[in-house]
Parts: sequence; structure tokens; C-alpha cells
Amino acid sequence: MGVDPARDTLVRKGVFGSEMWTAEMKKRIAETWDMDVYDIYGFTELCGPGAANDCYVHDGLHLWEDHFYVEVIDPKTGEPVEPEEKGELVFTTLTKEAAPVIRYRSRDMSFLMDADSCDCGRTHRKLGYITGRVDDMIKVSGVAVWPSAVEAVLLKHGELGSEYQIVVWREKGLDRLKDR
Repeated sequence: MGVDPARDTLVRKGVFGSEMWTAEMKKRIAETWDMDVYDIYGFTELCGPGAANDCYVHDGLHLWEDHFYVEVIDPKTGEPVEPEEKGELVFTTLTKEAAPVIRYRSRDMSFLMDADSCDCGRTHRKLGYITGRVDDMIKVSGVAVWPSAVEAVLLKHGELGSEYQIVVWREKGLDRLKDR
């Protein structure tokens, strides 16, 4: 259509949420639009978006600890993991009255950062960016394949579009991945 978002629009900041997105997708949006991009995290069972937010430092998501208690667990054992160790996010709401949740397993993979503050001045703990889900991994010939990892590789190549399809089928009891 001949529109260059960076040249032909005045949009210079964007807040994106709803889905996990890779650093490569974030970079592509930022470059295409000449835009500072911010991530917002949440899901319906908590309060929708806004459980954690990116800041201008762009190094993790500030968790609103006055409203949510967050744990990170090993998704297989349910045992807590150490700060900076990746696992499944588990939420307990602290101020939600109508439909509170207690130890709600989000299925989202991330980690709690070990820092007490951020260069932006906020003092709430931060989550690492969401890197995938416990339940979106595909096993192909015994190898774990995460769609987010496929996206990260594809988006490193500027000549490729941002849409892709991963085709998996079962043949003789084994999952197969289309390679062409």
C-alpha cells in the first residue's frame, strides 16, 4: 500500500500484550515503526493485562506485588525454584475480591529476577519476559521444539515475513515435523 509506518505515522510508543512475543518480534516492530515497544503481562483469571509491565529500561516486567504474590515452580515436580531459575509462574491474588485465585498455575514460563530495584526507580520485583508455555512444547523424535524458539530463528532473517506455520503430524506413533 506504500505506507511506511516509521515515516508516515506519528506512532512512537506501543504497548503489546495478550501473547508471548520474542525479542526478535519486539525488535522488528520497533524498527518497522521507529517505535519504543513495551510489554504488558496478565491473563483473565488475574485481572486481564496489567499484572506486570515493562518500563523504559526494557529489562523484565515489573510485577505489581501489592496485588499479586508470585511463585516460580518446577512444572514437573511443583517444587519452588530459586530466583533467576526458569520455571512456571504461579499466582495468588492479594486484593481481588470477586474471584480470587490461590496458587493458580499460569502455564507460562519465566523467572523472578533477584534484583531489589530497577534503574527506572521502581522497587517491585521483576519477572523475566515470558519465554513460552509449559504446554506448547512439541516433541519430535524425542527432541523438544518450542514454537517461540522457531520464531526467534525465523525473525533473525529480515527477508522473511513474521507469519509462519509449524506443521506436525503423527506417523506410526511418532510426531513428525514438516521441514520444507
